[in-house]
Amino acid sequence: MRGDKQEYVNKDGLKNDYFFSDKWIALLGEPDKVVPNPRYRSGSPMQFWLESRVVDFIKDHDGEYQEHLRRRSVRSEASKLVCDRKRRETLDWAEDVGIRVHKASIKAISEDSSRFFMERGCYDRDLGDRQILNQVRHDYTNYHALLEKLKGRIGRLEAYRILRRRVNEEACRKYGIPCTPENTGDEQADDAYVSKFWGEPANTPDV
Repeated sequence: MRGDKQEYVNKDGLKNDYFFSDKWIALLGEPDKVVPNPRYRSGSPMQFWLESRVVDFIKDHDGEYQEHLRRRSVRSEASKLVCDRKRRETLDWAEDVGIRVHKASIKAISEDSSRFFMERGCYDRDLGDRQILNQVRHDYTNYHALLEKLKGRIGRLEAYRILRRRVNEEACRKYGIPCTPENTGDEQADDAYVSKFWGEPANTPDV
């Protein structure tokens, strides 16, 4: 907790504003003030250090602190390079992996689609190009198997969009369906679907 008129800083402030690691917080020593957790009664107490004490501590350890910042910057840059490489590998995989679309009769797809919607209490639903494409993507391709391979990978959400586009294009080609935005559906809605598929909260960063 930090501001022009505040004289205390909490652990988040030490880490985010002063770039202290847990080791540096331990070197700083015990907090100057401890208060009950304001949000959760059973939560850990909140710890605060006098900001003037933090500033004096940094001055007293200036050489070591500057070295700490330098090493932190090097680690951060190295980590970024690794993340960038892994993201590129994931995207390249999504562009190159084989897409398999199985051909089935429209009657079989219609029966599968009708069963899907009836299980959800929807009846008398017309089977248009969009519904056919959705059914084909989920039941007649290797779409789900590929999504499983993306789970947990850096760059997975962007790669998912590539995969979805490629699967849609191949399914449209094989079934003679116009590959239009009206048929391929809403990308944001599908982003939410794939997060649920992976067991992640919506908008989870893909790093």
